[in-house]
Amino acid sequence: MSGVSFSYVASTNDESEAFKTMRRKHVLEASKFDDRFYLTQIFNYLADTYNSLAAACRNALKQKKEEEITDYLRRKLQNNEDFILEGFIVNTEARNQDKVIGYYDLKFEHSDWLNQYFVLECKPIDTTKSKIDAYIHKAIKSQDEDGGLYRFLINKYATNKPFGGMLGYIISGNPQQAIDNLKKRIQTFQITQGSLCFGNLQNSELLDTSIANFTYSFQSNHTRMYEGQIITPVHIFHLFFDLTQ
Repeated sequence: MSGVSFSYVASTNDESEAFKTMRRKHVLEASKFDDRFYLTQIFNYLADTYNSLAAACRNALKQKKEEEITDYLRRKLQNNEDFILEGFIVNTEARNQDKVIGYYDLKFEHSDWLNQYFVLECKPIDTTKSKIDAYIHKAIKSQDEDGGLYRFLINKYATNKPFGGMLGYIISGNPQQAIDNLKKRIQTFQITQGSLCFGNLQNSELLDTSIANFTYSFQSNHTRMYEGQIITPVHIFHLFFDLTQ
């Protein structure tokens, strides 16, 4: 045991009621902000974080492992005073809450964002097929499948949530070509498991819908499967940090 001791300080009923009243009023005011508002704030902080990276820092990061890049990004956000003061929280390797265990690369939460959160699956990206497969979907063995986007499509990530995100670290090659390769693959993407087909794109126009303050970004919406049934589609925000510049 440490030498730290704690004393219980009782509060009066008046103080408790005042706190409850204040909290109810705050929650009522906060409920005016929808998912779009919180997502926009998160995207802005991510864009600001990327823009704050000097060329030498980007060059150093592209040499590192995916987990190291993600940890660096998390620390930058957690050391951002505005991000913290505005009530945002970001964690790495937070566990999902479902039968199929999964650990998120980045999970964003806010105390006033009731019943919602935003998760990002992070992947290094270039123009090679292996990196594209890892970002979207790949068969590891005859019976095993994985991939960043795939985890959302089987409801393992962002379980029963309407949206999730992918954060690609462009580490080499032509950035636009890497993005075009991803879009091309997503346009024709579909997974067949027995008689069930899922993962196909719901709105191709979203591939041309960028996200403000990101040089490279797009969106997609896919059919999703859970326990052998097609469930509500999931909207994916694709964000990219170009580490080649």
